[in-house]
Amino acid sequence: MNNDFLKKCEEIFEFKNVQKISKEKLQEYENLTGIKMSPELLYILENYEGVMINEGYGFVSQQLSPFANEEGYETFIEFIGLNTKYDLIGIYEMLKKQLPCDIYPIAEMDGGNYICISKNEEIYIWLHEFLEQEGLFLANTSIEKFILSIEKMPKVNTDIDISQIESEYSDDFWY
Repeated sequence: MNNDFLKKCEEIFEFKNVQKISKEKLQEYENLTGIKMSPELLYILENYEGVMINEGYGFVSQQLSPFANEEGYETFIEFIGLNTKYDLIGIYEMLKKQLPCDIYPIAEMDGGNYICISKNEEIYIWLHEFLEQEGLFLANTSIEKFILSIEKMPKVNTDIDISQIESEYSDDFWY
């Protein structure tokens, strides 16, 4: 496994949460999805399952979704594990009738959206409120490249000189 990948994981996750994934659970997931889990995804699940991404980190997707910020960054919350109550298998089972063909949720985004993996290991953003393919946006071509693309987002200048702000209030506002 790439040393840069390991360092990036240490940088982007809040902490390490070492979990052993049973062979049975892994086999169940692989049988359900038809995906042989990559060493990188397995490493994330075994070391960062359910661990939040550090605040201020995001990625620029290869295809921007409508939720990308002004600089083009997308954010997500955490990777879904195999040892949690709402695990990869349970979430897939819950969403399978809505998901476009051959993509499987692996990480949660805000608003019920997900980062998904395809059978050829491409990483997608899936926006659940869109119809089929309209809601899919290619994030990256592999889990390794996806993780390596996550970076500290540039700070947006929020310094406002309040002396430059003018405001008027109607008399109704005060009563």
